[in-house]
Amino acid sequence: MNPIIQVLMMALIGALIGGMTNTIAIKMLFRPYEAKYLLGKRLPFTPGVIPLRRDEASTKLGEIITGHLLTPEVFEEKLKSPETDKLIMHFIDRQIETIETERLTPSYFLERLSAGLTDKIVHSFNEEIRLKVTEEGQKLYVRTIDDIMPDDALNAVDNKVSHLAYDINEKIIQYISSDKGYRDIYTMVDEFTENRGRIARSIKYVMTKESLTERVQSELLKLIQQEKMIDIETRVIEDEYGKLKQSGLSELVTGSDLDNILNSIIEVMQQKIDIRQILNTPITDFNREMFDRFKEKGKFKLKDNFIEYSGKNMSKIMNKLQLAEVIKKQIDSFELKKLEDLVMDVANKEFKMIMMLGYVLGGIVGVAQGILVLFF
Repeated sequence: MNPIIQVLMMALIGALIGGMTNTIAIKMLFRPYEAKYLLGKRLPFTPGVIPLRRDEASTKLGEIITGHLLTPEVFEEKLKSPETDKLIMHFIDRQIETIETERLTPSYFLERLSAGLTDKIVHSFNEEIRLKVTEEGQKLYVRTIDDIMPDDALNAVDNKVSHLAYDINEKIIQYISSDKGYRDIYTMVDEFTENRGRIARSIKYVMTKESLTERVQSELLKLIQQEKMIDIETRVIEDEYGKLKQSGLSELVTGSDLDNILNSIIEVMQQKIDIRQILNTPITDFNREMFDRFKEKGKFKLKDNFIEYSGKNMSKIMNKLQLAEVIKKQIDSFELKKLEDLVMDVANKEFKMIMMLGYVLGGIVGVAQGILVLFF
């Protein structure tokens, strides 16, 4: 065979071997997608490199991206950039404008978070009022009057009670001295002389009913005005008052009465603190002056606080987001065919260069082999 033809044939064969080898190697990055088995044993090089190492590769890729590319420092720097500052400020302005023009209420935002959230809050709030009022009512029910009353109120009542005997005596004296008192005494004297036997009836022959009434009225006034009587009254009142103060509320109020009182208090509190009405009130109507101040100055403070807080806590935020895990899941959920097409589209030129390089190197090796065969 002609030496030149022999060298060319070996160069052609070498080029084909080199090019096809590189082409197969590139294809084997992805194919086959699944392991192939023969007689129950997995064939070598199946599945392809990327499908075989997909879980490990996605984990490493997630760690590389979050560890070296999307780091907290990168996010913090981007967060503090003028572009982000303007974006956040624009977003806040749009929200303020929407709240004002559409008269949005807290209930609107709650429903956006979760349907029925307003009803849940109203129910929870009213139940909390019921629970707290009932709890405090039960605590008061087992305490004494002395323990329940505030000190100022108790001192005021004590002062009133200490003068109560004098006040009662004054009222009794006024009553006995009045025309009505006289008539009531006269009626009692009349009943006494008519219904208490002959001895009592004989009194009316000695004294007239009028004079007897005047005598009884005079003696009663003298008795009431005696200091000893006032002391007795004072002692009795203070004894009873002391017993009352040491009495428990449960001795004065029945369980059913307590329930009625607590239910009335709960109903009044729920009406006075109408949480549903509050949540359905436009935000701008809560305090117009404060809302205007927020529009002028407060929104800038909100923006600065948001950026500052986010920057300081970016590491915690990213840990909570678990970006590496998210990236891994997204890669794992990608279809291998789509992933292969994506890689091929991105590196198509490079893969063609590798295949061409295989042909060239194979050809060079073939020429070298041909020359060696001819001369050695």
